[in-house]
Amino acid sequence: MKFKYRFIAHFSEASGLRVMVLKRNSAGIVGYGVYIPVKRIKTELIVKAREHGRPDLQDLVEKVRDGLLLRYKSIADYSEDVTTMATEASENALNMAGIDPEKIGTVVLGSESKPYAVGSSARHAASFVGVGERVHVADLEGACNSAMQGMAFVKNQVEALEIDYGLVIGSDIAQAPVGDPLEYACGSGAAAYVIGRDKTIADIVDVAPYSSLYMDFWRREGIPVPSHFGKTTVDAYITHVTGAMKSLLERHEELKLSDFDAITFHQPSGYLPLKTCRTLMEPDPKVFGGEIAERMRLTEEDVDEKVKPWLKVLDVGNTYAASTPITLAAILDDAQPGQNILAVSYGSGAYSLAIWFKVKDEIEGKRGLTPKVEDYINRRREIPLN
Repeated sequence: MKFKYRFIAHFSEASGLRVMVLKRNSAGIVGYGVYIPVKRIKTELIVKAREHGRPDLQDLVEKVRDGLLLRYKSIADYSEDVTTMATEASENALNMAGIDPEKIGTVVLGSESKPYAVGSSARHAASFVGVGERVHVADLEGACNSAMQGMAFVKNQVEALEIDYGLVIGSDIAQAPVGDPLEYACGSGAAAYVIGRDKTIADIVDVAPYSSLYMDFWRREGIPVPSHFGKTTVDAYITHVTGAMKSLLERHEELKLSDFDAITFHQPSGYLPLKTCRTLMEPDPKVFGGEIAERMRLTEEDVDEKVKPWLKVLDVGNTYAASTPITLAAILDDAQPGQNILAVSYGSGAYSLAIWFKVKDEIEGKRGLTPKVEDYINRRREIPLN
C-alpha cells in the first residue's frame, strides 16, 4: 500500500530520543519544454488592415501597441495544430527530465482549440513521444486555466504515490472573431512539464484555487470562435487573479507577495497583468482585509523587477492555455536555486490558481539541455499582411 506521507526519523537533542515524524511526499518539476511557431506578425499590421478607414487610426495603433501592450503574435503554420505543438514541447520536457517516456503515468493536455471534439489530444501527444499504454490520459477544459489545473491534478497524483511521473501540457491556437479586438492578441504555442518526486528542479510548494460562475468569455458548442463582454473580462480577471493570491496568503501566515523573486499572471495582453499590479500597489483593505492587504502589497520596484521582465505576450501574443506555462518556463530559464516563483493562471468562466514554486539546486544541471523560450522567440520570421 502506498501512502501520501512517509515516516522520517529525527533525533531530538533536548530529550535524547529518536522520534518519528510525518513528511509529505513533495512533487515538483523534473523537466519542462516549450514550442512557439516560427511565424510572427506585427499586431499593428492587423489593426491597420481592419481599421484602415478610421480617421484616428494612428491613435488606435498606438493604443494597441503601447496601451494594451500587444506587439507581435505567433502564427501556427498550416501543418501545425494543438497536437503537433504539444508533441514538440513534450519532447523538450522529456529530454530535460532525462526519463524514459514509459515511466509517465498520466498525460493531461489543456486546450481551447483541440482538433477533435471526440478523441483525446492527450493520447495523441502521449503516443507521439513514446508514452506507453498503461497511462491515464485526459483533455482538460477551463479556458486558459486548463493546463495549470492539470499541473495541480498531476501534482496530487504524484504526491499520493499513484504515479511516479506525469506529463502536463498546455497547447493552443487561439481563436477570435474577424475584426474583434481579440484578433490583435490571439497567438499560438505550447509548453509541457514533467512532474515527479525525484531530482526536481523546482518544487511545487502549494496551489491555491479561486473560482466562481462568471461568464465573461465563452464559446458555445459548434461555434468556431468565442464571445466576450469586453470590460467585464477585466473585472473578472482582476477579481479571480487577486482572489487566488489572497487564498495562498491565507494559507501561509508569514508569506508576502513581495517575498517572491518572480511573479507572472496569465497574459491576455500586457495591459491586464499591469493593471492588476496597480491594484496590488494600493490593495483595498475592504476587499482583502487589512492584514492580508498589507501582505499583498507590491511596490513599483517590485513590478519593474519581478513582473515586467516576464511579459512574453509582447512577443508571442495570448497563447491561451499555454500562456502561463510558457511564461513560467521563461522564468525557470533564468531562475537561480533558492528563488521563489509565483505563477497565477486565469481561465474565463472563471477560474484561477496561484501556484508557488521553489527553485532547487538541480536546475543548474539542466541548463542547455533544451531550447529556451528566448530561443524560440528570437528565431521568428515575420510575415507580411498584403
